[in-house]
Amino acid sequence: MLNDKDILSTILNNLSKIIRGPIVAIFILYFISPVEQGYWYVFQSLMVFVVLGDIGISKIVTLKISEYKSISTSSTSRLDFLAITKDNSSFILISFLLFLVLILLTSILLSVVVLWIFQEWPSGIKTAWIYCSIFSSFSLLNSLQSSIYYGSGLVTRKNILEICLGISFSLSVVILLYLNFGLYSLIYSVLFSTIFSHLIFYKFYNKNFKKIWKYGSFRNGFQILIKTKTLQINYALTTISSLFVTSLIVPITMKVFNPILAGQLGFSLFVMSSIYSFSLIFDYIKYPVILNLVNQKKFKKLYSLIKQIFGISNILLVIGCLIFYLFIEYIPTEFLEIKNRILPYDYLILIFFFNIININIGIIASLVRAFHVEPYWKIGFLKVFTTSILFYIVYVTNSLKIFLALDLVILLLIFLPLTLFIGKKQLKIIYNNKHVS
Repeated sequence: MLNDKDILSTILNNLSKIIRGPIVAIFILYFISPVEQGYWYVFQSLMVFVVLGDIGISKIVTLKISEYKSISTSSTSRLDFLAITKDNSSFILISFLLFLVLILLTSILLSVVVLWIFQEWPSGIKTAWIYCSIFSSFSLLNSLQSSIYYGSGLVTRKNILEICLGISFSLSVVILLYLNFGLYSLIYSVLFSTIFSHLIFYKFYNKNFKKIWKYGSFRNGFQILIKTKTLQINYALTTISSLFVTSLIVPITMKVFNPILAGQLGFSLFVMSSIYSFSLIFDYIKYPVILNLVNQKKFKKLYSLIKQIFGISNILLVIGCLIFYLFIEYIPTEFLEIKNRILPYDYLILIFFFNIININIGIIASLVRAFHVEPYWKIGFLKVFTTSILFYIVYVTNSLKIFLALDLVILLLIFLPLTLFIGKKQLKIIYNNKHVS
């Protein structure tokens, strides 16, 4: 269960994201040109595809570690239980080895595919992207470590890792932008923050992986991984379809329109995603609790907790967006430059309603996944199909607003009902047993 320290660290982690975001954004506005801003956010969007190298393994790690923790007889909150049995040690060992291989494959694939699609990029931009894809691929190790912490219920340690990563990244971006490194500020900062995080947690690696290496075996770990292949594939397909929908729009905008519009869209989505992430703070804090309640079949507490999560998340999202929209509407004279670097007000309204629907879909999906299933890969291909059509409409109509409006309609009329329908089995279990303590 979570303690006060876990809750406080999660709040601080999310607050630090909200604080860091505007600071970095201001430096981007004042130290790089509108064209460079476009490349900056295209790079950030494409860097997200690094998680494809994960192929769903980090989610499996979270679930398996949560399972090992729930059956552990150890009362300690540390990670000692990882080395208690051969199975869990073997699973972590094979996951770590697999991530090392995936880092190499991901960096090569990202470099080749992106440069083939954007052949018109200047040679300097192409070189910058090669460095960016290599450095960002190493962040997969951070994903593995976070998954171990999260599944273990060690929320504070996970938050410390993410805070250290975020602060080191943001600080290096600000310093390098001030020193006129331009687009390379993003690239070098990715590398620095990854190295910094592993130096901080050297003792963790040195202590725990010695135990895991001693008790685990690659053969046993591989057998465990094979047993989860169906769930892993489902997670991977869900991730791919999600990224296709959310992370390609900025690069497509650059390809169809120009770097300046891509920069405006990227900046707008960056601000809105920061508000969206903060709105899910309560859901994020309580997700380890949800996993435990599902494992222990305490549906009365689970039902009560779910209602709180829905209410708090939607209220935070509305308040956050309202503050941002009022700032844009009545922006002070000294910040007028922001209006030239962000989408018009009507575009932002469409993004707001999209986020309102999407946040509820996300909460429902994460609740269903707490039952150790991943049924939403089934609608992943439908998302890819509908989004491909929308990308084509953008190309034909030359209108980004039409894309945002149609995407909102499809989300409301198709994907929200589908999310409820596909997860109806797990949702019925919760509702029908809501009085079971």
